[in-house]
Order: sequence, then structure tokens, then C-alpha cells
Amino acid sequence: MVMPDNWKGRIDRKFRWMSLFYDAFDLVFITAPSRNPRRILAEAVPPDARRILDVCAGTGRGALAVAAHRPGAQVIGIDLSVPMLAVAERKVPPKDRGRVTFRAMDAARLEFEDGSFDAAMISLALHELPPDLRARVLDEMVRVVKPGGRIYVADYDWPSAAVGRLLLRLFFLVFEPPHVLEFMRTDWPVEFDRRGCVLQEEKKALYTRILVGNKQREAQENDPPPMDKTRLVKKAFIYQYVLVGWNVLEACIAFVSGKALWLKEAPRESLVGISLSGQCRAGAPEGQGGGAPPRIRTK
Repeated sequence: MVMPDNWKGRIDRKFRWMSLFYDAFDLVFITAPSRNPRRILAEAVPPDARRILDVCAGTGRGALAVAAHRPGAQVIGIDLSVPMLAVAERKVPPKDRGRVTFRAMDAARLEFEDGSFDAAMISLALHELPPDLRARVLDEMVRVVKPGGRIYVADYDWPSAAVGRLLLRLFFLVFEPPHVLEFMRTDWPVEFDRRGCVLQEEKKALYTRILVGNKQREAQENDPPPMDKTRLVKKAFIYQYVLVGWNVLEACIAFVSGKALWLKEAPRESLVGISLSGQCRAGAPEGQGGGAPPRIRTK
């Protein structure tokens, strides 16, 4: 799937004029530097990641933050908006030219080989895309990451305070597309799982969160087949029922055995006395209690 031309035109028109002041949106993070999502994401990238892809890199703030934290890594940023990339290029320090590069590219059809990156990231961009394109971009990110590599998604998250939620809604009304509210309901563990990844960690930031996914190793021919979770649950229930049934059977056997043992070991006289006492009580007139058995006189 390729991003439709009408969508490309919309992105080009929107970000052509936004490139002039796009970085101003990051000023909100000045109020809480420790909760800046770009900083948190950059720190989350492992030191052994040698090749990192920044999808929808925009003006390059995320890519440059990662490059600063991982000076030995090659960072490549891609975006559809040429004006945004022009701003990003101007920010690259002379010492990092060649190590940090930016390219105009369709995020729904990445021009890279499978498994050619140790990590792929996307910051504050997925919410811009409708569901079908969003799914394709995620598919492409997972494709170009090596098995065992990381996928990072940094995007909006509802703050806990009511005032913060109100401010974010107002921001959505002014600057974001209508489907952003649908994006906020995304079930991320499911989205990662259906692409062969595991959601390992979720980091909270200011008005945002950073999701860290791990791409699972591809199955080999000699690997055991994956276990059917449904069958596993059924087996667990069957085992529990068998265990309960066995415990009940043991209790019944113990009860019967104890009763038989008591009857066997009880003195014969006591059993006769119990029997006679029962007969007397049974034969007593109504309103009279049973007493001791009548004595028989002998001459």
C-alpha cells in the first residue's frame, strides 16, 4: 500500500507552513524537562543500537536527540514533507554530518531492506494518519527492524488532571484531524502482538507516552511449534476438575474406612447395648422416653 496522492498533498500543504514554527510546539516541554518525550525516548534506545530509523522525522528534533545520546549510532530520518526536512538538515551539527541524515520518503513504503535497522521510532506522527495508513506504517517499521530489535512509538496520552485533558482536547480541535480521538483508544498490546512484537514497556511523559516494543525472533525449522493457548486453558480446567474429583473420592474412602474400622473395633457389649436401647426407645409408649431394658427374673 502506498500513501494516496491526495493524502500526500494534504500533508505537504499542512506542513509546508507549519515548518516555519513547528519547533515552537516543543516549548511546552520546557515546563517539565524531565518529562520531555523526545528525551525519554532517546534515553530508552539501547547503547548497542548501531542503526536507527526515525519515521516521520519532521524537523529532526527526535532524530537529533537520539544521535546526541548515542554518539556511535547512525541515525536516518525520513519524512514526506521536504520543507520540514530542510529545517532538519540545517540543524545537524557539522561533526554529525554523514552520521545523521534525512531523506524524503513515503513511510507507508520504506525503501530499506528487511531487518536493516536495530531500532525504528516514530514521534507525535501516527495520530495524524487514518487507521489504514497507520497500520501500514507500523507494518513497515516492524519489517525493517531486525528480529530482537526495538520499535518505539511516542504519541499523545490523556493526562490524569481534568484541566490537562481539557487543554489537550482544545489542542486537538485546533490542530489535529478528527480521527485523533479514535487513535487515543488504540489497544497497543494487540497492535504490537499482531505484528509479531511484544509491548515491553510504557513510559509516561508530558501529555504523551512512549511505547517500547520488541520484535520477536523468527521461528526456525527446529523450533517446537507454538502452544495453543486455548488448549492450554482447557487442559488446566480439566486438571482442576480431576483434582477436585480425586479429593472428593479420597474423602469418601476415608469416611467409609473409618466407619468400618470403628464398627470392627467397638466392644460387642456396647453394640448389643446400643441395639437394645434403640429397641426400647422404639417400643416405648408415646410421651415416655426409652429406659433401660426390662430385667428378666429367673427362678
